[in-house]
Amino acid sequence: AIVTELDLRDRLQVATCVCKGWRFLKDVSHLWTSMRVAGSSSESSWRDRGSHDRVTVSNSGLTRLLDWVGAASLTELRLHTGDAALQPWTVTSTLSAVPAIKVLHLGGKKVNAAVMEATAKAAFAPTLREIHIGEDVAGSEARILSMLQEMPALESLSVPRGRVSAPMLRTLAAAWRTKRNGGPPLLSKLTLATSWGQFEWELVCCVGSLFPELEELTVDSLSVGLDVPLSSNEDNAAWRDYQAQPKVRGAVDAMPRLVRLRLQRFCGYDFYACSSEVAACLRAVLRAAPALETLLVLGGELTSTRNRADKTLPRPTDAAGAPPPPQSA
Repeated sequence: AIVTELDLRDRLQVATCVCKGWRFLKDVSHLWTSMRVAGSSSESSWRDRGSHDRVTVSNSGLTRLLDWVGAASLTELRLHTGDAALQPWTVTSTLSAVPAIKVLHLGGKKVNAAVMEATAKAAFAPTLREIHIGEDVAGSEARILSMLQEMPALESLSVPRGRVSAPMLRTLAAAWRTKRNGGPPLLSKLTLATSWGQFEWELVCCVGSLFPELEELTVDSLSVGLDVPLSSNEDNAAWRDYQAQPKVRGAVDAMPRLVRLRLQRFCGYDFYACSSEVAACLRAVLRAAPALETLLVLGGELTSTRNRADKTLPRPTDAAGAPPPPQSA
């Protein structure tokens, strides 16, 4: 019972380093159902730096580790290749050795088209419940879509920045319905990250009708019109014209089951979303989610020239402009 409370790294040390008598622990299958591994040179790249429940391995080390614990017992695998520590062939062979996993997190520059193709063909794909695709993977939107279409049982999905669009989600939802013989997608948790400075409002508008079981939604990088222009684009007329256009257009499809909503990064490296657009975004989304219980809105961090960094930023209000002054007694 005590060993089950230890993190993965400590469990491995107990089972291999204490004495030979403790090595029977490798045959206790419930101790090795979840594994978080990173390439041995990828400590600085590993997203979850605060966690101790991971081990760092080489290509051959990952193969030996899976052989030792018994890959068939794994139900959760979180793998980060680093920049070049774990090679694609190691990742593909690992995925073919874990037929029972229900949770899969993939990150790192060596997660490429070959890895995604192997993931789509893996034995676990039709029954996978959760997948998180890191921002630093090398696959394209089309390749990610092709992989996800083979996972109709997904309940939780996180798609990386710049690899998601409204047409992609529509195609994905249609593919899942076909594989489920006309039944609606099971997806209940969705995380979307849009490209820097390019907010696609249609993404927010369509998810309710595409995924009727959706209960939790996170949308990242909401640069919906700027009060502080990007310094690198000050002389770019096309960029200024784009930012002058209202981004919040059209109604949001109903999300009757949504209970948790997270909207983040209205403010970024050197931009800040204009308050009227933020208010319009919030009004539209809240109208579509009558059962909402938790709303989290994150501004982000503004880092720019001293002039802009010192600028007083407006608060989002229902009406454009400043809120009315308080009434005097």
